[in-house]
Amino acid sequence: MTNYIYNCKIINVKERRKNMKNLLFQIDEELHKKIKIRAAENGQTIKGYITTLIKRDLGIKK
Repeated sequence: MTNYIYNCKIINVKERRKNMKNLLFQIDEELHKKIKIRAAENGQTIKGYITTLIKRDLGIKK
């Protein structure tokens, strides 16, 4: 990979991160286990699964 393409990818990642915020909350162990299982069943990460649920609830398409 050329340095130019590599640098473009790094800049793109940094730009995306500027638009991202963090959510931090605690849930009980049993709920976490159920979320982890459901995410795996859907072939998603926990982050992806939770994000999908929130977007669906808010009516956000993508």
